[in-house]
Amino acid sequence: VLCRDGYLICSHELVVTPNSNAAFLYPDRVNEEGEVRIRDLFRAELQRIQVTDANGAGSYRYATFKEFLALVELFAAQTGKKVGIIPELKAPKWHRDEGLPMEAKLMLRLAEAGYGLRSDPVILQCFERNSLRRLSHDHACTFPLVLCIGADTIEDDLHWASEFCDGI
Repeated sequence: VLCRDGYLICSHELVVTPNSNAAFLYPDRVNEEGEVRIRDLFRAELQRIQVTDANGAGSYRYATFKEFLALVELFAAQTGKKVGIIPELKAPKWHRDEGLPMEAKLMLRLAEAGYGLRSDPVILQCFERNSLRRLSHDHACTFPLVLCIGADTIEDDLHWASEFCDGI
């Protein structure tokens, strides 16, 4: 997901986990549902948030995608193994409507980390067809693309994916 100043943040949700001190640190950012949206926080603010697991143990923070890629590189160097990544763009239409398009930022971060060839160990996935199309057509993405489908799958998703994507 993207935060307020446009950094890609590693999170499966659009909101900060309730197992954190986000609402305490930023009470003015709590929405009607009692949540703090990642989109409403700057990267520096996100880094102040402490996250625990469901049992209140541990102390974690949100990582940027750039930090994640550096960790992958470190792991590969330490193990001598090629490490693959499978990022998922989370709610790209919502982000675009909020003025935060994500596809170009993702491709830029991957290129900066040395990923650029189809043979590189990267698979990009998304639930939104337009985002996958944008990656391919507007950003010359050569990585395998995967259309994620769920309970709200429409009949032509499979047909579209068979013509456009490398997997579902």
